[in-house]
Amino acid sequence: EGRWKWYRLYQKGRQALNFWYESQSSAPDQPSLMEWLLQPDKATSFAAVLGSPVQQSLSPMMHLDFFKKQNCCFFAIDLQAAEWDEALPILRSLGLKAAAVTSPLKMRAFQACSVKSDSANDLKAVNTLAWNQKLKSWQGENTDFLGFTEFLKDQKKLSSCVIWGGHGVLSMLQKVLPEASAYSARLASPKEGNREIVSPSVVIWAAPNRAGIIYPPKYWEPEVVIDLNYAENSWGRQYALQSKARYISGLNFFRSQALHQQMFWHRIGDFAFSEDNH
Repeated sequence: EGRWKWYRLYQKGRQALNFWYESQSSAPDQPSLMEWLLQPDKATSFAAVLGSPVQQSLSPMMHLDFFKKQNCCFFAIDLQAAEWDEALPILRSLGLKAAAVTSPLKMRAFQACSVKSDSANDLKAVNTLAWNQKLKSWQGENTDFLGFTEFLKDQKKLSSCVIWGGHGVLSMLQKVLPEASAYSARLASPKEGNREIVSPSVVIWAAPNRAGIIYPPKYWEPEVVIDLNYAENSWGRQYALQSKARYISGLNFFRSQALHQQMFWHRIGDFAFSEDNH
């Protein structure tokens, strides 16, 4: 499935024989020549975006230069929630020093941290990890709240708003938009404790492209769809086209929270990277 490509890249400079693919490859684990050239030689540590799915994540390109200055790689590592408890210590032993965390792992990451920011404690979710060398443990932050608050500054006041899906970002979205109603993207009905909205004017699409996800009722006629799944093939984009709503990509939200992630990593950088990487 190609999920071990990151390990091949991490071995760059350590093996006498290496492979990259050209055109169609029979081995999805093989990186492209461009992916190979972008990574430092003999990196002594790495960072990653952890979650599933992550292959379309923009985090590797967003954070590549930031970590490359530390001779540190940045990878997309597909990781299921059921694998978390076993995988995190293994990744740490291999050199993981920092991570961006996405669905479905934000609550698992929260539980793994001995030190958490006020924002992370408030939301009970962590989307940013750094290894605190002094404490020998993980330190966590949640940059989603700041990123989404900044993102909404460019939008008009949202009224009659439904959050479609959410999972790892739901607590953050409802903190920023307490009047919004959260709907299950699998049942097409309000989640427990949320009210029904007959005809919302705004739909915040926060569901993945995954089997079992369904579209909102056809009789809804939203004016705006805000798509937090910023991939070009997002089903939120398709829903906006079908409902003839104005489409707003969540890409600026991603960029804003990603810059806050870098500020967090920089702030505790003395702990996140070992002495020989400075």
